[in-house]
Amino acid sequence: MGNWAIEWQNSHTEDVDWYDCTSAHSQPLNANRKAYAAWWLWARLAGWNPSDAPVANFSGTPTTGIAPLEVSFADSSTGEIDTWSWTFGDGGSSTAQHPTYTYDDPGTYTVSLAVTGPSGSDTETENNYITVNEAPVPPVANFSGTPTTGMAPLEVSFTDSSTGDIDSWSWTFGDCGSNTAQNPTYTYADPGIYTVALKVTGSGGSNTRTRMNYITVTAAPQPPVANFSGNPTTGIAPLEVSFTDSSTGDIDSRSWTFGDGGTSTDQNPTYTYNDPGTYTVRFTVTGPGGTDTEIKNNYITLTSTPIEYALTVNTVGSGIVTLNPPGSNYEAGTVVQMTTVPGGGGGTEGMFTGWSGGLSGSDNPETITMDSDKTVTATFVEIGVESGGLTSMSCVDPGSIEDSPDKPDDFPYGLIEMEFEVINAGDQAIVTIYLPKVAPADYKWYKYTSTGE
Repeated sequence: MGNWAIEWQNSHTEDVDWYDCTSAHSQPLNANRKAYAAWWLWARLAGWNPSDAPVANFSGTPTTGIAPLEVSFADSSTGEIDTWSWTFGDGGSSTAQHPTYTYDDPGTYTVSLAVTGPSGSDTETENNYITVNEAPVPPVANFSGTPTTGMAPLEVSFTDSSTGDIDSWSWTFGDCGSNTAQNPTYTYADPGIYTVALKVTGSGGSNTRTRMNYITVTAAPQPPVANFSGNPTTGIAPLEVSFTDSSTGDIDSRSWTFGDGGTSTDQNPTYTYNDPGTYTVRFTVTGPGGTDTEIKNNYITLTSTPIEYALTVNTVGSGIVTLNPPGSNYEAGTVVQMTTVPGGGGGTEGMFTGWSGGLSGSDNPETITMDSDKTVTATFVEIGVESGGLTSMSCVDPGSIEDSPDKPDDFPYGLIEMEFEVINAGDQAIVTIYLPKVAPADYKWYKYTSTGE
């Protein structure tokens, strides 16, 4: 068997099981350990083998997770083992060699395994070995923004008020803009109505909150530009003047002063001046974009006697102009009707072609309002006329005459034979049509192509 003391010494730890000191034995042994050494010797003589002593060890999987967490424990102990005793740190226990255990509550747990056999027992303890987390709360998205209405550009601060376990945020603002901050600030550049959505995502899933037509952005106000007119601006006292607002921009309020102490806040007031004089009118408009004022100096003139203006009428060619009412000087505001009458002689006739000067166009008759001195010219074109008499004449644009596809039996004149005369008048070809009698004032021309019937 060899030297039992040396064998014992070599299988134990110096300064723990034995110490270097003088002894009666052939090897240095601590006197206090002699009894244990003797026990160890007799145990070996009885058949005990130190290698059969149990050494506890184990593992578990998983060691972290969400409650309830099921953990499978595996015994990896060595030595001769008869029994196993597990404690799981939450009051639970087991005597199985390889137990499976469920942790119901979140927390951190210490696990111990004690093994026992013929050669003794041993315990392995793993502190804070199992970590059980709470189950994630599903996210529920919600948010608010302020302000929700305003003028462009509009800066809106969004606040996340979602609940649950959330790892990420995804915003869309309705104008192609987006953001991943929890509480973003966003600027809307253009007027419009916008829908905002927030999607939140966490370990418990994802959820989206959409607010339809949530943000209303209006256009920035247009600065007001004051302008106005009055009618009439001259006359005899008392004079009633109608003022018309022609301002532009966004306008909330208006203020008129009429130059004689009178005022108004109407948009288009009518005001009566009682005393002769010259008056300056001031008009102020105000809106969200500011204020503007238009001043017309000496705009209204009142006299105690009528104001008259001269009307001068000239003619070019063969013809005259009649005036209704007749005259050459008219009170301010008088409307004069002017009618051309072709004239001529010696085989010529004048055809009216248009107005110039104070009037334009070729309407006949035409009217003119006397609000200043006026000069008007009527122009006539000389054309040749055969004896026999021209009974009716007007200037007609051939492109304005309608085609008649069928024979017009129901026309007031029916089909009438007419004589045509074509002459050259400068760069025009003038066609003169002779009717058997004068046509009424509302007559109308039609083009008709004969089919031989």
